[in-house]
Amino acid sequence: MSKLRSGRVSFMTFIPEKQPPDVTKLRKLLREHRFLPLAPEDVRDESIGWVDPLLSFETEEFPNCYFRDYYLFSLRIDRYGAGGSQLRPFLEEAEFRFKEEHKVERIPGHQKKELREMAARRVRVKTLPRTVIAEVAWNLGENRIYLFSQSSGVVSRFLDAFEKTFAISVAPSLIVDAVDELDKPEELNSIIGELWDLGGGA
Repeated sequence: MSKLRSGRVSFMTFIPEKQPPDVTKLRKLLREHRFLPLAPEDVRDESIGWVDPLLSFETEEFPNCYFRDYYLFSLRIDRYGAGGSQLRPFLEEAEFRFKEEHKVERIPGHQKKELREMAARRVRVKTLPRTVIAEVAWNLGENRIYLFSQSSGVVSRFLDAFEKTFAISVAPSLIVDAVDELDKPEELNSIIGELWDLGGGA
């Protein structure tokens, strides 16, 4: 469920150095830098890109990206990351079979690395990537951006993705802990409330 439908949310605000593009160009740029799903056989461990704010799988039309005086879109981050305990049985099996097959007691360092990569691929086939979605609201009248996350990792990826997508630098404005601490909390609350209705409720 979107954080925009969950009541109180945490966010950061940013001021872009330029005015936003028109909605046609916005959709084009979002599409060019859209999220691309990860597959187990991918060399990439992480995929980052834009998705529709209400349909986190939609990356072609972005039907909900323009609402009243706001552009709305979300940053989706999918990442594979097997922990040591998750990887251990697959790695131990790979090393055991290698020693049996090659009649050796020790495995060379470069071969250990290859076996670890093989084990990681086996784990990926059996698991799904971890997904993080952060919503973005770009107030067109004030030219102010709200990122609904305060995670340093998400903020860093957002800034990089935003500047690559729009060729616009942004500067942090202030950190706010909750919607009711905004200068105009009723405005954003109204926007979010109407979005809930468009999205079919909570």
